[in-house]
Amino acid sequence: MRQVGYQSVVTNTAPTPALRMRILSQNGQESRIVGLGEQLTLRIEIDPSSAFGITARNVEARTDNGEILTLIDATG
Repeated sequence: MRQVGYQSVVTNTAPTPALRMRILSQNGQESRIVGLGEQLTLRIEIDPSSAFGITARNVEARTDNGEILTLIDATG
């Protein structure tokens, strides 16, 4: 942190965290092709050694014709 007049400027030197988003089937295996109505899990992972505390909120799936399905709400 350095002083600039009456203000303090904080510079971020932590590296950008590695994020990974996966879709898992009921048996916990990663899925690349799924069927309509199939029960799935959306898993978002962040490097545990990251300096950032990141949470997923307001995640939506959209169809080609504009329909929206909320996957994760504003609470997370």
